[in-house]
Amino acid sequence: MDTHISKRIWQFIELVTDRKLPPEQQRNDQCFAALGIDSLKLVQLIFETETAFEIEIPEHLLFNLETVEELILLVMHYRKSAA
Repeated sequence: MDTHISKRIWQFIELVTDRKLPPEQQRNDQCFAALGIDSLKLVQLIFETETAFEIEIPEHLLFNLETVEELILLVMHYRKSAA
């Protein structure tokens, strides 16, 4: 797992949830719902992620996105595709 991508996504999670999580609570297997991220916050999270990494994730893939790890893997995939 790419730690740079993971750290950036956790920064965006803190931004959209407006709360700081200690590193020991930042587990990539966590569901967005458990983090207090509803559909509107998820849209904001995706926007921040796509902008920061200069990628575009196809919308149909976002409907099944449930965990932080799934988002990290999508970012890794689309960054490779763009290279």
